[in-house]
Amino acid sequence: MQEQSIVACVTNGWRLAPAVAFQGHAGTSISAALWSNPGPATRYVRMAPDDDVHIVSIHLGPVFHVDMALDGRPYWRGSARPGTWSLVPAGQAPEALLEGSWEILHLYIPDALLHDVLGGTPASTWGSKLALKQPRFTLEPTLHRLGQAILDEMQAGQPLMEVAIEGLGLQLAAHLLRTCSSPEHAAAGPTLTAVQLRRTLDYLEASFRQDVPLHQLAALTGLSVFHFARAFRNSAGEPPHRWIVRRRMEEARRLLMETSRPVGDIAAEVGYADPSGFARKFRQTFGAAPRAFRSRLSTLDPQPSKK
Repeated sequence: MQEQSIVACVTNGWRLAPAVAFQGHAGTSISAALWSNPGPATRYVRMAPDDDVHIVSIHLGPVFHVDMALDGRPYWRGSARPGTWSLVPAGQAPEALLEGSWEILHLYIPDALLHDVLGGTPASTWGSKLALKQPRFTLEPTLHRLGQAILDEMQAGQPLMEVAIEGLGLQLAAHLLRTCSSPEHAAAGPTLTAVQLRRTLDYLEASFRQDVPLHQLAALTGLSVFHFARAFRNSAGEPPHRWIVRRRMEEARRLLMETSRPVGDIAAEVGYADPSGFARKFRQTFGAAPRAFRSRLSTLDPQPSKK
């Protein structure tokens, strides 16, 4: 399955296009897709096995009937209710009859990412693939919350979407390991060296107006994505995407205070293609919309700088 993306493989097997999808970097971050069948018709879906990807299915609703098999053997038959989830481990071939209307969120988790979260444990220790327990359409509030947050990011399509989904994917992978496996793994609190931190901050300072994915930052330090994210947070006091948002807001505030440039131009300058999205984030950060913030300044300084 290396020739095409996991989302494309499911599209072919299900003979259905996703309502919305996100394709992560192979082996280092999750992918996701929302599948929907609005009508009452029964749909047969199948997929060839993927040795490298675990598939988490979160059932968003409404209630529908499932008759599912794995590798040609009956697996589960019954009603899937909103909020329930199931797992197809890497290397297994799922097929199912889905009766009724439904909406299913797929989260595709690379096996390599799970090994990475476990601290880079070599495959020889745990086997070629991690053995995961398989829940059968049970409720899991934390998983549902993370899945919904990923779906919200995909549907909003805001700046830093890729960075945000990568971060949520790391949380998802860690939670999946806690829920479905029992490896003895001591959680550590890594930090970046002074050189690694300075190199990363210099890069962020030069690039914060753009969307900077975690894998690019991790490459600067020679760490895996998961360990970089933890080490950066422990060293800088906040995750990389929050650092970027904070720096964007600081720069926007400076431009509002020191120039008379239109708000839309400032939004674009700091990396927001959507002025309304910029305004919402600015209001969340400073308690006032950009224009109101500038108007408040004008009452204090009747002759603001014109640049």
